[in-house]
Amino acid sequence: MTKGKLFSHWPQKALKIRDKKFRSRLSIFAVCVLIAMFLWIVIKLSDSYYTEVEYPVSFDNQTSDRILSAYSDSTLQVGIHAKGFKLLNLKWFNAADKIEFNLNHLSMKPYISSGHYNFYLLTDEMLKDVNKKLEKVSKVRDIIPDTIFLMMDEKGKRKVPVQLVTEVSYKSQFEPYREPEPQPDSIWVTGPKSLVEDIDYIRTETYRANDVDDDISEVLKLIIPDMIQADKQKTTLNINVEEYTEISVNIKVDARMPAGRNLEAKTFPNKVEVSFWVALKDYQKITPGQFTALIDLRKSEIQEEEKALVRITRFPSYVKNIRVKPRYVEYIIRDHE
Repeated sequence: MTKGKLFSHWPQKALKIRDKKFRSRLSIFAVCVLIAMFLWIVIKLSDSYYTEVEYPVSFDNQTSDRILSAYSDSTLQVGIHAKGFKLLNLKWFNAADKIEFNLNHLSMKPYISSGHYNFYLLTDEMLKDVNKKLEKVSKVRDIIPDTIFLMMDEKGKRKVPVQLVTEVSYKSQFEPYREPEPQPDSIWVTGPKSLVEDIDYIRTETYRANDVDDDISEVLKLIIPDMIQADKQKTTLNINVEEYTEISVNIKVDARMPAGRNLEAKTFPNKVEVSFWVALKDYQKITPGQFTALIDLRKSEIQEEEKALVRITRFPSYVKNIRVKPRYVEYIIRDHE
Protein backbone atom coordinates (compact mmCIF):
# COMPACT_ATOMS: atom_id res chain seq x y z
CA MET A 1 0.00 0.00 0.00
CA THR A 2 1.38 3.40 -0.98
CA LYS A 3 1.64 6.38 1.34
CA GLY A 4 -0.88 8.38 -0.73
CA LYS A 5 -3.54 5.72 -0.38
CA LEU A 6 -3.02 5.45 3.38
CA PHE A 7 -3.53 9.18 4.05
CA SER A 8 -6.56 9.35 1.75
CA HIS A 9 -8.67 7.43 4.37
CA TRP A 10 -7.86 9.71 7.33
CA PRO A 11 -10.46 12.46 6.65
CA GLN A 12 -13.33 9.92 6.50
CA LYS A 13 -12.29 8.24 9.73
CA ALA A 14 -11.89 11.60 11.46
CA LEU A 15 -15.41 12.64 10.43
CA LYS A 16 -16.93 9.42 11.76
CA ILE A 17 -15.17 9.83 15.11
CA ARG A 18 -16.26 13.48 15.35
CA ASP A 19 -19.93 12.60 14.53
CA LYS A 20 -19.96 9.86 17.14
CA LYS A 21 -18.62 12.22 19.84
CA PHE A 22 -21.13 14.91 18.83
CA ARG A 23 -24.08 12.53 19.10
CA SER A 24 -22.87 11.33 22.48
CA ARG A 25 -22.49 14.91 23.80
CA LEU A 26 -25.93 15.85 22.33
CA SER A 27 -27.60 12.95 24.14
CA ILE A 28 -25.97 13.94 27.43
CA PHE A 29 -27.06 17.55 26.91
CA ALA A 30 -30.67 16.49 26.17
CA VAL A 31 -30.80 14.35 29.31
CA CYS A 32 -29.49 17.24 31.38
CA VAL A 33 -32.12 19.58 29.92
CA LEU A 34 -34.90 17.09 30.69
CA ILE A 35 -33.67 16.64 34.27
CA ALA A 36 -33.49 20.41 34.73
CA MET A 37 -37.02 20.84 33.34
CA PHE A 38 -38.32 18.08 35.60
CA LEU A 39 -36.74 19.67 38.67
CA TRP A 40 -38.11 23.09 37.67
CA ILE A 41 -41.64 21.64 37.29
CA VAL A 42 -41.38 19.86 40.66
CA ILE A 43 -40.31 23.08 42.36
CA LYS A 44 -43.11 25.08 40.72
CA LEU A 45 -45.78 22.48 41.52
CA SER A 46 -44.67 22.47 45.15
CA ASP A 47 -45.83 26.06 45.50
CA SER A 48 -49.39 27.02 46.46
CA TYR A 49 -51.75 28.56 43.90
CA TYR A 50 -55.27 29.89 43.68
CA THR A 51 -57.63 28.89 40.86
CA GLU A 52 -61.33 28.32 40.15
CA VAL A 53 -62.71 24.85 39.43
CA GLU A 54 -66.18 24.16 38.07
CA TYR A 55 -68.22 21.60 40.01
CA PRO A 56 -71.66 20.21 39.12
CA VAL A 57 -74.17 20.66 41.93
CA SER A 58 -76.90 18.32 43.17
CA PHE A 59 -79.47 18.51 45.95
CA ASP A 60 -80.63 15.99 48.54
CA ASN A 61 -84.22 16.90 49.32
CA GLN A 62 -84.93 16.22 52.99
CA THR A 63 -88.18 18.15 53.26
CA SER A 64 -91.33 16.09 53.73
CA ASP A 65 -93.94 18.45 52.30
CA ARG A 66 -92.26 19.89 49.20
CA ILE A 67 -89.94 18.79 46.43
CA LEU A 68 -87.44 20.62 44.25
CA SER A 69 -88.79 21.37 40.77
CA ALA A 70 -86.11 23.76 39.41
CA TYR A 71 -83.04 25.70 40.50
CA SER A 72 -81.10 28.66 39.21
CA ASP A 73 -77.63 27.10 38.85
CA SER A 74 -76.45 23.59 37.96
CA THR A 75 -72.72 24.34 38.43
CA LEU A 76 -70.57 26.25 40.90
CA GLN A 77 -67.29 28.06 40.38
CA VAL A 78 -65.29 27.11 43.47
CA GLY A 79 -62.22 29.18 44.35
CA ILE A 80 -59.55 26.74 45.52
CA HIS A 81 -56.19 27.36 47.22
CA ALA A 82 -53.95 24.29 46.94
CA LYS A 83 -50.54 22.97 45.97
CA GLY A 84 -49.76 22.81 42.26
CA PHE A 85 -49.65 19.01 42.28
CA LYS A 86 -53.18 18.81 43.67
CA LEU A 87 -54.54 21.41 41.26
CA LEU A 88 -52.95 19.63 38.30
CA ASN A 89 -54.42 16.34 39.42
CA LEU A 90 -57.83 17.94 39.99
CA LYS A 91 -58.11 19.85 36.72
CA TRP A 92 -56.55 17.37 34.29
CA PHE A 93 -56.61 13.85 35.67
CA ASN A 94 -59.69 13.55 37.88
CA ALA A 95 -63.26 14.50 37.01
CA ALA A 96 -64.75 16.88 39.54
CA ASP A 97 -67.15 15.23 41.96
CA LYS A 98 -70.61 16.62 42.45
CA ILE A 99 -71.18 18.97 45.36
CA GLU A 100 -74.38 17.95 47.12
CA PHE A 101 -76.43 20.33 49.26
CA ASN A 102 -78.88 19.02 51.84
CA LEU A 103 -82.22 20.77 51.48
CA ASN A 104 -84.08 21.25 54.74
CA HIS A 105 -86.06 24.04 56.33
CA LEU A 106 -83.06 25.07 58.44
CA SER A 107 -80.72 25.71 55.50
CA MET A 108 -83.29 27.22 53.10
CA LYS A 109 -84.59 30.80 53.32
CA PRO A 110 -88.08 31.54 51.95
CA TYR A 111 -89.07 34.21 49.46
CA ILE A 112 -92.17 35.01 47.42
CA SER A 113 -91.87 34.86 43.61
CA SER A 114 -94.75 34.95 41.09
CA GLY A 115 -97.19 33.84 43.72
CA HIS A 116 -95.17 30.73 44.60
CA TYR A 117 -93.50 30.01 47.91
CA ASN A 118 -89.85 29.33 47.05
CA PHE A 119 -86.46 29.32 48.77
CA TYR A 120 -82.82 30.29 48.33
CA LEU A 121 -79.44 29.16 49.64
CA LEU A 122 -76.46 31.37 50.47
CA THR A 123 -73.40 29.48 49.23
CA ASP A 124 -71.09 31.38 51.63
CA GLU A 125 -72.93 29.70 54.48
CA MET A 126 -72.16 26.32 52.86
CA LEU A 127 -68.37 26.91 52.72
CA LYS A 128 -67.77 24.73 55.75
CA ASP A 129 -69.66 21.79 54.22
CA VAL A 130 -67.91 22.24 50.87
CA ASN A 131 -64.52 22.35 52.61
CA LYS A 132 -65.28 19.00 54.24
CA LYS A 133 -66.18 17.44 50.89
CA LEU A 134 -62.97 18.71 49.26
CA GLU A 135 -60.59 18.52 52.22
CA LYS A 136 -58.43 15.85 50.57
CA VAL A 137 -57.65 18.10 47.64
CA SER A 138 -57.82 21.72 48.63
CA LYS A 139 -59.05 24.57 50.76
CA VAL A 140 -62.12 26.43 49.49
CA ARG A 141 -61.94 30.23 49.66
CA ASP A 142 -65.12 31.32 47.86
CA ILE A 143 -68.03 30.06 45.74
CA ILE A 144 -69.71 31.70 42.75
CA PRO A 145 -72.64 32.38 42.60
CA ASP A 146 -73.24 33.49 46.16
CA THR A 147 -76.96 32.62 45.98
CA ILE A 148 -78.85 29.62 44.52
CA PHE A 149 -82.59 30.08 44.00
CA LEU A 150 -84.79 27.02 44.51
CA MET A 151 -88.26 26.54 43.05
CA MET A 152 -90.27 24.13 45.20
CA ASP A 153 -93.50 22.29 44.39
CA GLU A 154 -95.89 19.90 46.10
CA LYS A 155 -94.89 16.27 45.87
CA GLY A 156 -96.76 14.18 43.31
CA LYS A 157 -96.94 10.43 42.71
CA ARG A 158 -98.69 8.31 40.09
CA LYS A 159 -98.44 5.02 38.24
CA VAL A 160 -97.70 5.29 34.50
CA PRO A 161 -97.31 2.68 31.74
CA VAL A 162 -93.99 1.74 30.19
CA GLN A 163 -93.80 2.31 26.43
CA LEU A 164 -91.45 0.05 24.45
CA VAL A 165 -89.33 1.64 21.73
CA THR A 166 -88.17 -1.05 19.29
CA GLU A 167 -86.83 -1.26 15.76
CA VAL A 168 -86.97 -4.99 14.94
CA SER A 169 -87.07 -6.74 11.57
CA TYR A 170 -87.73 -10.47 11.19
CA LYS A 171 -86.61 -13.14 8.75
CA SER A 172 -89.10 -14.22 6.12
CA GLN A 173 -92.04 -16.19 7.61
CA PHE A 174 -91.06 -15.24 11.20
CA GLU A 175 -93.22 -12.93 13.31
CA PRO A 176 -93.82 -12.13 17.00
CA TYR A 177 -96.46 -14.51 18.37
CA ARG A 178 -98.17 -11.74 20.33
CA GLU A 179 -97.67 -8.05 20.96
CA PRO A 180 -94.47 -7.49 22.99
CA GLU A 181 -95.07 -6.38 26.56
CA PRO A 182 -92.50 -5.03 29.02
CA GLN A 183 -92.11 -6.53 32.45
CA PRO A 184 -92.97 -4.53 34.49
CA ASP A 185 -95.45 -2.82 32.18
CA SER A 186 -95.93 0.16 34.53
CA ILE A 187 -93.93 1.98 37.23
CA TRP A 188 -94.47 4.52 40.00
CA VAL A 189 -93.01 7.97 39.43
CA THR A 190 -92.61 10.71 42.02
CA GLY A 191 -91.51 14.32 41.77
CA PRO A 192 -92.90 17.83 41.54
CA LYS A 193 -96.66 17.55 41.17
CA SER A 194 -96.79 19.81 38.11
CA LEU A 195 -94.25 17.59 36.31
CA VAL A 196 -95.71 14.26 37.42
CA GLU A 197 -99.18 15.20 36.14
CA ASP A 198 -97.75 15.77 32.65
CA ILE A 199 -96.22 12.27 32.41
CA ASP A 200 -98.44 9.89 30.40
CA TYR A 201 -95.84 7.13 29.99
CA ILE A 202 -92.15 6.32 30.43
CA ARG A 203 -90.21 5.29 27.31
CA THR A 204 -87.49 2.66 27.14
CA GLU A 205 -84.19 3.08 25.36
CA THR A 206 -84.43 1.95 21.72
CA TYR A 207 -83.90 -1.78 21.11
CA ARG A 208 -82.68 -2.63 17.59
CA ALA A 209 -82.34 -6.05 15.92
CA ASN A 210 -82.37 -7.36 12.33
CA ASP A 211 -83.28 -10.71 10.71
CA VAL A 212 -84.68 -12.14 13.94
CA ASP A 213 -85.77 -15.80 13.94
CA ASP A 214 -85.62 -16.63 17.65
CA ASP A 215 -87.10 -15.43 20.94
CA ILE A 216 -85.86 -12.12 22.36
CA SER A 217 -85.22 -11.37 26.03
CA GLU A 218 -83.46 -8.09 26.75
CA VAL A 219 -83.20 -5.72 29.74
CA LEU A 220 -83.84 -2.13 28.67
CA LYS A 221 -83.08 1.09 30.52
CA LEU A 222 -86.00 3.41 31.25
CA ILE A 223 -85.65 7.05 30.20
CA ILE A 224 -86.59 8.91 33.38
CA PRO A 225 -87.18 12.68 32.94
CA ASP A 226 -85.13 15.17 34.92
CA MET A 227 -86.42 16.00 38.40
CA ILE A 228 -88.41 12.72 38.43
CA GLN A 229 -87.72 9.61 40.49
CA ALA A 230 -88.99 6.13 39.62
CA ASP A 231 -89.30 2.92 41.63
CA LYS A 232 -87.81 0.97 38.69
CA GLN A 233 -84.93 1.96 36.41
CA LYS A 234 -85.15 -0.95 33.96
CA THR A 235 -87.69 -3.23 32.31
CA THR A 236 -87.45 -6.55 30.48
CA LEU A 237 -88.48 -6.93 26.84
CA ASN A 238 -89.74 -10.44 25.99
CA ILE A 239 -90.76 -11.32 22.43
CA ASN A 240 -91.90 -14.84 21.57
CA VAL A 241 -90.93 -15.35 17.91
CA GLU A 242 -92.58 -18.13 15.84
CA GLU A 243 -92.37 -19.35 12.27
CA TYR A 244 -95.60 -18.73 10.34
CA THR A 245 -97.21 -20.27 7.30
CA GLU A 246 -100.04 -19.00 5.10
CA ILE A 247 -103.21 -21.04 4.71
CA SER A 248 -106.79 -20.36 3.60
CA VAL A 249 -110.32 -21.61 4.37
CA ASN A 250 -113.64 -21.17 2.57
CA ILE A 251 -116.33 -19.50 4.69
CA LYS A 252 -120.06 -19.09 4.06
CA VAL A 253 -121.16 -15.45 3.91
CA ASP A 254 -123.84 -14.41 6.42
CA ALA A 255 -125.93 -11.24 6.22
CA ARG A 256 -127.04 -8.90 9.00
CA MET A 257 -130.55 -7.70 8.17
CA PRO A 258 -132.70 -4.81 9.48
CA ALA A 259 -134.53 -5.64 12.73
CA GLY A 260 -138.30 -6.12 12.77
CA ARG A 261 -138.60 -7.43 9.22
CA ASN A 262 -138.63 -11.01 7.93
CA LEU A 263 -135.96 -10.59 5.28
CA GLU A 264 -133.41 -12.97 3.84
CA ALA A 265 -130.34 -12.23 1.71
CA LYS A 266 -128.66 -14.45 -0.83
CA THR A 267 -125.06 -13.64 -1.84
CA PHE A 268 -123.13 -14.32 -5.02
CA PRO A 269 -120.82 -16.08 -4.40
CA ASN A 270 -122.16 -17.57 -1.19
CA LYS A 271 -118.64 -18.34 0.12
CA VAL A 272 -115.43 -16.37 0.30
CA GLU A 273 -111.80 -17.46 0.65
CA VAL A 274 -110.14 -16.24 3.85
CA SER A 275 -106.32 -16.29 3.81
CA PHE A 276 -104.19 -15.67 6.88
CA TRP A 277 -100.93 -16.42 8.65
CA VAL A 278 -100.78 -18.93 11.47
CA ALA A 279 -97.87 -20.14 13.59
CA LEU A 280 -96.74 -23.67 12.78
CA LYS A 281 -97.52 -24.74 16.35
CA ASP A 282 -101.19 -23.66 15.86
CA TYR A 283 -101.62 -25.10 12.36
CA GLN A 284 -103.61 -28.16 13.52
CA LYS A 285 -106.05 -26.00 15.52
CA ILE A 286 -107.53 -24.21 12.48
CA THR A 287 -111.10 -25.09 11.38
CA PRO A 288 -113.52 -23.11 9.13
CA GLY A 289 -115.99 -22.91 12.02
CA GLN A 290 -113.70 -20.51 13.87
CA PHE A 291 -114.40 -17.75 11.30
CA THR A 292 -117.46 -15.66 10.50
CA ALA A 293 -117.83 -13.71 7.24
CA LEU A 294 -120.56 -11.06 7.34
CA ILE A 295 -122.15 -8.37 5.18
CA ASP A 296 -124.15 -5.64 6.91
CA LEU A 297 -127.44 -4.79 5.16
CA ARG A 298 -129.15 -2.98 8.05
CA LYS A 299 -128.93 0.47 6.43
CA SER A 300 -131.71 1.09 3.90
CA GLU A 301 -129.43 2.95 1.49
CA ILE A 302 -127.04 0.01 1.19
CA GLN A 303 -129.84 -2.11 -0.22
CA GLU A 304 -129.75 0.06 -3.33
CA GLU A 305 -126.12 -0.90 -3.99
CA GLU A 306 -125.20 -3.88 -6.11
CA LYS A 307 -122.38 -5.14 -3.85
CA ALA A 308 -121.62 -5.27 -0.11
CA LEU A 309 -118.26 -5.34 1.70
CA VAL A 310 -117.39 -8.64 3.39
CA ARG A 311 -115.99 -8.34 6.91
CA ILE A 312 -114.44 -11.10 9.01
CA THR A 313 -116.09 -10.51 12.40
CA ARG A 314 -114.87 -13.63 14.21
CA PHE A 315 -111.50 -15.35 14.00
CA PRO A 316 -108.93 -16.99 16.35
CA SER A 317 -106.71 -14.60 18.28
CA TYR A 318 -103.54 -16.36 17.12
CA VAL A 319 -103.97 -15.67 13.37
CA LYS A 320 -102.79 -12.51 11.61
CA ASN A 321 -102.64 -10.77 8.21
CA ILE A 322 -106.22 -11.76 7.34
CA ARG A 323 -107.35 -11.20 3.74
CA VAL A 324 -110.68 -11.91 2.04
CA LYS A 325 -111.29 -12.86 -1.59
CA PRO A 326 -113.49 -11.46 -3.02
CA ARG A 327 -113.79 -8.38 -0.79
CA TYR A 328 -117.25 -7.51 -2.19
CA VAL A 329 -120.18 -9.86 -3.02
CA GLU A 330 -123.39 -9.27 -4.90
CA TYR A 331 -126.67 -9.99 -3.16
CA ILE A 332 -130.45 -10.09 -3.49
CA ILE A 333 -132.98 -9.66 -0.66
CA ARG A 334 -136.11 -11.73 -0.26
CA ASP A 335 -139.13 -10.68 1.81
CA HIS A 336 -140.95 -13.58 3.50
CA GLU A 337 -143.83 -11.49 4.85
